[in-house]
Amino acid sequence: RQVSDWVVVLHSFEEYLHSPLFPARHSAAAAASTAAAAAAGGPSLQPSPLAGLLEEWLGALPVEARGKVAVMELVQEPMGGPRVRSARTVLSTWTRKREDPLRGLSGKKLKEAMERHSRPFAWILDPMNVVHTAVHLAQPRADGQVVLQVPAEVLRVNHYIDLGSNASRCLKELGGCEVVDEGILWAEPEVLRLRRRAAPESRRPAPRAS
Repeated sequence: RQVSDWVVVLHSFEEYLHSPLFPARHSAAAAASTAAAAAAGGPSLQPSPLAGLLEEWLGALPVEARGKVAVMELVQEPMGGPRVRSARTVLSTWTRKREDPLRGLSGKKLKEAMERHSRPFAWILDPMNVVHTAVHLAQPRADGQVVLQVPAEVLRVNHYIDLGSNASRCLKELGGCEVVDEGILWAEPEVLRLRRRAAPESRRPAPRAS
């Protein structure tokens, strides 16, 4: 609790945070980090684009609410459908999402669909001000603390529900994922770069005696 200001909770390896604001943030941070590293003669360390966005979002709140935010709830966007066989990571393997679940609905059906669609899936929380967590929910410690619902177009969880499945869950459970959404592909080069990063000496296997 005393280590982190905010904690992001994702449930498994098939879930990835995504925001359309990340690419510009990442590019700016990478350029600044590279310049600073060149000036100092040290390695380039890139800060998370999420940290800066959190500061902006909290700073935009009314003054009386800024210190009271305990939980930020995130919704999911299921990703699946036809698999791209030439893909190099999960990000480019499934690049389709479901149709707008609210389109064409009205009245009671629209209300029910809106409740399902806005149901929290994961969260970012202040560990000092949360008393209890469950799989998809977190409970603030005290009355008067604020729970924010983050719009999906600002930040969401891309949930690759067909990963590790022999059949398409997106087709079976959601009726199919047919809308192309490649917004997260900016991150794939970074994922591949991290894969290629040399392992520390302590983790390399010892040479065998001949």
